[in-house]
Parts: sequence; C-alpha cells; structure tokens
Amino acid sequence: MLFIFGAITDFALYNAFFTGIYNAGNREILDTRRVPTSIKLGLSTGVTVAMCYHLWHRNVYDEELYALAVKYRPVY
Repeated sequence: MLFIFGAITDFALYNAFFTGIYNAGNREILDTRRVPTSIKLGLSTGVTVAMCYHLWHRNVYDEELYALAVKYRPVY
C-alpha cells in the first residue's frame, strides 16, 4: 500500500511541477525545459521517498509495539 502511495505521489509531483507549462507566457516560475529529465525524475523520486519514510516512521512503525510483538512472537 505504501509503495502504491509512493508511485502515485511520484507521478503527481512530476506532472505537477516538473513538466512545465509552456503556454503560460514568456516566463515560468520554474523553467524546466532546460533541466534534464533524469534530474527532474530524481528530484521528484527523492521527495516521494522522504514522504514515504516519514509516513512509515510516524504512523506505521511504532518502536514500542514492534518490541512488544517481537517479545511475544514465539508464544503466540
């Protein structure tokens, strides 16, 4: 589920910020035409990885619950 969230977020970030709006006028906020695609994709993937990492450690992975589960795993 977290992988699906990351893939959708990566696609949305790339399309929203790094494809560029070429009919917006003479100046853009970010001139993304001159930036290579690999750098744009790497930056959007980096942001997505950071978001998924923080989501995992704040909401999914709880250290106390994990320690409790490991403690009683052989019993149940």
